[in-house]
Amino acid sequence: MHIVVPLIIVSFLIFSGCTPAAAPVDSSDTTGAVIIHMPATGFDPAKLTIKQGTKVCYVNDDPEARWPASNIHPTHEIYSDFDSKTPVRSGDTWCFTFTKSGIWQFHDHLYSEFVGTVTVE
Repeated sequence: MHIVVPLIIVSFLIFSGCTPAAAPVDSSDTTGAVIIHMPATGFDPAKLTIKQGTKVCYVNDDPEARWPASNIHPTHEIYSDFDSKTPVRSGDTWCFTFTKSGIWQFHDHLYSEFVGTVTVE
């Protein structure tokens, strides 16, 4: 019985077309960060080269919620920590510190045609 009720609720939400609500994101600490803007047209800049340990903040300038995450869409398994985990509301910011060197391709989970690359040296 305990499993049936949540399963019914989740099934209803999935089949009714509901998506997770955008979570508020703390945008207060962008000090020393590199900024990637998320306008309605994608990512700006879409390609970036940084040093390992650099914080990158994704600023949502789009009127719609956005969801930056590492490839591969939709599982984000290549660099699983590099995933906002929930949508970033319009006007909010999500920050991530790149601790692994490499070439990290990313996308917007909600608009997978928006893509970019962060190269971490």
